[in-house]
Amino acid sequence: MAFYKGLYKQDTSMRSTGPKSPSGQQVQWMFFIIDGGTNLANSKYWMKVQRPYVGGTDGKDIRDITIIQTVRTK
Repeated sequence: MAFYKGLYKQDTSMRSTGPKSPSGQQVQWMFFIIDGGTNLANSKYWMKVQRPYVGGTDGKDIRDITIIQTVRTK
């Protein structure tokens, strides 16, 4: 997360903690605006950095890794 803070604008309107995983571990995340938009609502290109990974249809696939997700819309 610190690496991307030096490159892109962080959207501070989103809280930095997500929900707790089913195991009780707190999910941490940050959102970064890549295209220069003022916030996520008007950005067409942004990313989310999250740790731990929580996935699966039931949210029980929890891995102690960092996931980086980029979103680009037209």
